[in-house]
Amino acid sequence: MRQRSVIGLVAGLTTVALVESLVFLGRESLWLDEAYSVFLARLPQAEFWDVLVASQANASLYYVLLRGWISLGSGEALVRLLSVIPAVAAIPLCYSVGRRLFGPRIGVASAALLMVNAFAIQYAQEARSYSLVLFLVLLSTYLFVRAVQDEGLGTWAAYVVVSALAGYAHFFAWFVVLAHLVSLLFLDRKPRTRTLLAAYGGVAALSAPLVAFLLSTSGNQIGWIPRLSVGRVASALGQLAGGRTVLGAVALIAILGACVLFAFRALLGQWRRRARSVEAWSRALVCAWLAIPIAGALTISLLKPIWVDKYLIVTLPGLALAAALGLSSWKPALARVGLATLLIVSLSQVVVLHVSDDKDDWRSATEYVVARSNPGDGIAFHRPFGRFPFGYYVDRTLRVEGAEIPTPISAIFDRSRGSTTPGPRDISTSVIVKASRPFDRVWIVLNPVLSVARDDIGTSLQPGFVRVESTGFRDVLVELYVQRSAGDQD
Repeated sequence: MRQRSVIGLVAGLTTVALVESLVFLGRESLWLDEAYSVFLARLPQAEFWDVLVASQANASLYYVLLRGWISLGSGEALVRLLSVIPAVAAIPLCYSVGRRLFGPRIGVASAALLMVNAFAIQYAQEARSYSLVLFLVLLSTYLFVRAVQDEGLGTWAAYVVVSALAGYAHFFAWFVVLAHLVSLLFLDRKPRTRTLLAAYGGVAALSAPLVAFLLSTSGNQIGWIPRLSVGRVASALGQLAGGRTVLGAVALIAILGACVLFAFRALLGQWRRRARSVEAWSRALVCAWLAIPIAGALTISLLKPIWVDKYLIVTLPGLALAAALGLSSWKPALARVGLATLLIVSLSQVVVLHVSDDKDDWRSATEYVVARSNPGDGIAFHRPFGRFPFGYYVDRTLRVEGAEIPTPISAIFDRSRGSTTPGPRDISTSVIVKASRPFDRVWIVLNPVLSVARDDIGTSLQPGFVRVESTGFRDVLVELYVQRSAGDQD
């Protein structure tokens, strides 16, 4: 492939990725986790660092960046734009890794497959750390490849810094660093032992605070993760493949699975022959990048559940490279058909992603409550995190003259009392009932909409309150309860 043509192709893929990431960027509301990102970034400086050290060291790099970014503004599109930038930058970087390992054709094919992956685009449009860690593990891998190939001490130093930063974007990045080490088993001419010890000792030293945090934490941050199951594994693999519908996920898993099998088969043949070489190392790096995060998450989840689809985004470039590598071993005509099919099916899933609304509609729910609130109303959130998106939309768009803002009736997340840590996942019904007594009218907000929780709260409030309104939004239910005496007066 001519260099000018390759540059044009990569530029085109990057442009398409930018368009895909910007389409409808601010259409949907911020959901719970996104609103928490903004809440944390807005905290006073001392309190911000206290929370990061105490409970949010994982993804802390993203929060630090977001803290500076929101000085530009806090609208949905602008907040999410911080995630668009690394996601788009990942496309030419994926090409660069593929080109260094296997040549420009596989570099272009892998960049194209990453560009049309709906999973990558989904998190390019979310105000969380996942697109950042995707970019950083790609950059770490690029520097690793350069360091191994060129043996430059400056490149090794950059690799140490970027690999450590990737861990602070999300600790799953460590799986990719482990994949780098494993791949060296297939290389005939390894870097100097002293260089490797210095490099990985440096990564360990810089990552020590995060390691200490993970070892000392009570586990509340991941206590919400369900136990491992076959259904959850299948769902995560479908998401990773870029599936947004059942049919799309099945088709992509089947085609990508066939490509990946060819990539692993070639590596297995070299392993059996004990043929160490640069080619074997290149294949091993890609296969380990794909396999180790998945296998590691599965293994650890047998003891402590950490299996979450979005955490596996670190393995996505490995999947794109392995698929492109597998396609290259097919007959040219079949390879072209396979790549075209993958691109078409993946693009169809991107369309599904953009036309479907799947984020909780806190914008509409907040507007509804504020428009109907009376002076002295209270509001309770069945799950305390609901206060973040509610507060975000109150602060950003709804503080108009004459608007009434209900008083939060739970002390959880009450900054005036110095509490910014999560507390229980659900507020107990007894707490809600007790805290509601001083109010004539109480708004109850449920997210997600759980019929058991709704009935439990309604039954518990019923002796003193009567439900007078119940309005549902996407994954948010808002109900108004009025004390019976007040209701009789109305």
